[in-house]
Amino acid sequence: MLSFDESNLALAVPNSSVSAPAGGYVTITESEWNAAAVHSLTNIAILAQLSGTASAVAIVLDNPICEKDLSLTFKDKSESTSKWIFSAYYDESAGFGTPPWRIYWPV
Repeated sequence: MLSFDESNLALAVPNSSVSAPAGGYVTITESEWNAAAVHSLTNIAILAQLSGTASAVAIVLDNPICEKDLSLTFKDKSESTSKWIFSAYYDESAGFGTPPWRIYWPV
């Protein structure tokens, strides 16, 4: 993650809700969980440049949900990092023949 903003921080909080700016701030909170409103995404991708080339590699997770959400550590004279863990799940309606992930590797 290169930068934090309200849109990518909200992705790391399962079932999050983002309120409109008030007093110069956007509020991100975790809503109550219920089966109809579990926070999930269509897909999420990690892009990288293949070492020594100009070619891109992409790893895509389908039906992901953030298993480990936002937890920040603040240390003096150190960078703050956040570790987010996303898992992908099979879509039962599409059957279990297609894995919930794809890798695009240049040829």
